[in-house]
Amino acid sequence: MVSYNGFDAKYITMQCLHTIPEKISVGDFVSVNNYGDVILTKGNETFLGIVTAINDGYYTVQVGGYVEVKASGDELPMFSKLVINQNKAVMHSTTVEAPLRRVLWIDKETRRAGIIL
Repeated sequence: MVSYNGFDAKYITMQCLHTIPEKISVGDFVSVNNYGDVILTKGNETFLGIVTAINDGYYTVQVGGYVEVKASGDELPMFSKLVINQNKAVMHSTTVEAPLRRVLWIDKETRRAGIIL
């Protein structure tokens, strides 16, 4: 079996010091606000990374490497400008300024995709 898990994985630790933190859970897509605080990514916005652990107000966020995520739509180009939709799934956007991310695979039946951040 082929596994991409661990490929080029990069993590950062974040906090929410200047604003009241929203309910952030493991697996959520997050961004950073003007104060440097971690915030939930809203619909049709680009994201910084995915929360992998929470410990006493500290959030471990994967910002690089391979991840498997919920996907929206039938097609994701190999290089996609990914944003989050209202259902917390990635989708390709042609209107939002977002970094190109590599899509390795997409399963249309389970609505999942393997991407490199």
